[in-house]
Amino acid sequence: MFGLDHELDADDPMSWLGGASKLGFQDVDVSCGEYSPRWCDCNRETQNSYRMLLATLGPAPSLY
Repeated sequence: MFGLDHELDADDPMSWLGGASKLGFQDVDVSCGEYSPRWCDCNRETQNSYRMLLATLGPAPSLY
């Protein structure tokens, strides 16, 4: 099992915020939270879901 915390970045799938312009895992450090900033469950002030997934699962295999 692998889990990520909710993020305050509308473009990230881990966000509860609406109004995404390009939904996908973003390579940025952002505050965790549902609607307001809070400490992340990973015991950090911010989370980068893209980097966490890359470090744990590795890059996606090439389809070509």
